[in-house]
Amino acid sequence: MRGAAAVAAACLLVAGASGLALERATSGAGRPAAAASVPLGGFEPVAVDLFYFRATTLLSEQRLPEALAAIRVVTELQPRVAEGWALLGFLLAWRNSATSGNPEEQWRFAREGLRIIERGIEWNPVSPALASVHAELLLMRVVGEEGVRGVAEREWGRPPEAAARDAFRRLCTLKPSKHALTGFAEASRLLGERLLAKGDRTGAAAAFREALPIFREIAEDPEAAPARLRAEEIGRRLRDLQ
Repeated sequence: MRGAAAVAAACLLVAGASGLALERATSGAGRPAAAASVPLGGFEPVAVDLFYFRATTLLSEQRLPEALAAIRVVTELQPRVAEGWALLGFLLAWRNSATSGNPEEQWRFAREGLRIIERGIEWNPVSPALASVHAELLLMRVVGEEGVRGVAEREWGRPPEAAARDAFRRLCTLKPSKHALTGFAEASRLLGERLLAKGDRTGAAAAFREALPIFREIAEDPEAAPARLRAEEIGRRLRDLQ
């Protein structure tokens, strides 16, 4: 996802989250355990909604730095509104993705976004929205971009594919869905390919075995041709590893 496409997706995310933000902010569950950084008394719920509206306007005008500032205020005022963290992390991770060809710089953006998401998860540990954005960023922003993936692996000391698999596994636990299962299977398949390239045949086989039954189940849908191809590919890999 690049440039305008990322901003367009963010606009949809923030627009959908705006009403939910106000609803949660006015409930007991929406109150942070600690005092907000900018105390506004009973006006906090209204402020949250207004900042979401402001962020939507700024995003539509391609004014990303100002939009980020508005969303940061939302996370400070109501850290238990998970959608604020999700949007902020998403935008930070994809910032300047269309203009920077430097993998190190791209990784800094991705890492910053991921850290925001992880902080949001600390406040909202059972939020499917945050779990979903976390898993998607790992798979698409890190694993899906070879230069970024290489930098991340050097820093983490393990394949980013493993982190993406674990994130999708967590999402499956919080909110089982075809999307979550497919993400888990694809991350496991990619992990298997990575471990195989490193010469870890045992680890690769284990990862492929995680992915195979899921792709086979999805392939039962007559329109799921990609899943059938994945299942056949993984089956060949496992036969070669025997």
